[in-house]
Amino acid sequence: MNVEKRESLCSSYSFAMTAKNNLLSEFTMENEVIEQRIKATRKKLDDCLQENAIYELFCEQIHGEPLELPSSDCSVRPSLGRIHKSVKTKGRFITLNMEQKCVVAKYALEERTKDLNLLRKEHESVAEQYEVLLKAQLERKIECAKTRSSFDLLVVQRTECLPGMPLELTGMNKFCRFHKFYLNRLDTQLSNMRIESVNSRNEIRRMKKSLRELEEPGRVIHSVEHEQLKIHCRNALREIQRLEMMCAHVKACATRIGSQLASLRLQLKQEMAKNEELEEETDRIFRMGTKLNFLVSKNEEGLQDDMFDHYRLKKYLVTYRVPTTSQYAHTLAEMAWLTRERLVMKRKERIAALTLQRYKKLWHHIQTR
Repeated sequence: MNVEKRESLCSSYSFAMTAKNNLLSEFTMENEVIEQRIKATRKKLDDCLQENAIYELFCEQIHGEPLELPSSDCSVRPSLGRIHKSVKTKGRFITLNMEQKCVVAKYALEERTKDLNLLRKEHESVAEQYEVLLKAQLERKIECAKTRSSFDLLVVQRTECLPGMPLELTGMNKFCRFHKFYLNRLDTQLSNMRIESVNSRNEIRRMKKSLRELEEPGRVIHSVEHEQLKIHCRNALREIQRLEMMCAHVKACATRIGSQLASLRLQLKQEMAKNEELEEETDRIFRMGTKLNFLVSKNEEGLQDDMFDHYRLKKYLVTYRVPTTSQYAHTLAEMAWLTRERLVMKRKERIAALTLQRYKKLWHHIQTR
């Protein structure tokens, strides 16, 4: 019985495990199918969104313009009318047939090609402008380098720069002379350009006069002469524009140089003021040094006198002999007697002064009577 029960339990357990494995396999297969469907749906959704974006762009571009189609596309017009009505419906996908999709895609491709061509032209024009500006900047850089080299030759003295020492200048006169010559050269260029401008204007007036004479009734202008006049006028206009640009450049340079010269003059004044302050400080330090030298020499003389006194004192101390006790007592007694005599003399002087004052008062009293 136990064996049968065990066999029945094993069979039931194996059946349950197989059922479980079957369910798991079915579940995994269902999951794979669902994932494949989700991927396909997402791909189709992306395609639909892309088509809708192209179609909405197409509709926005043709709302205010009539749609021109060839005569063979008459069967597409009703569908496009229905599409126009369905433009206002938002929140749902717009279904188009293959012919409509081809028309929309073709229109979008043409518009995109036009935009790309326009962008390419703009890019080429901008690149040409930047090339012209770059060439102008390079020419200006070369001119600035030449000007800087001439400035360095005239003004800056290239010496061995010690650490902590600034670059020395040879003088402000050369600096001012350099800028004066440079401004004179710019003025000369400006006057030459003005003369060229006047000559060009006179040439234009002459050409206009000749053109008016050619335009008189009865006179037929040949095409070759007309083209030559056009070319000549175009060249003259280009030359005038070039001269105007050069004049503007010269004016800008003159203005910039003038402002730089004014700032440098201000710096020169400040440096001159600092130089005066430094000269005053140097004079004060020099006077102080002279006074200190005098005091040092005086102290040296006093030191020599002190050394001489010290030498005499040492010499006296060498020859000095200590007195005896009786002599010392006698000396003390004489000092006491001299002190008493000095006090007596002072007392007598005070009494005499008081007596003199009293006599003066009496004499004055007698004279006043």
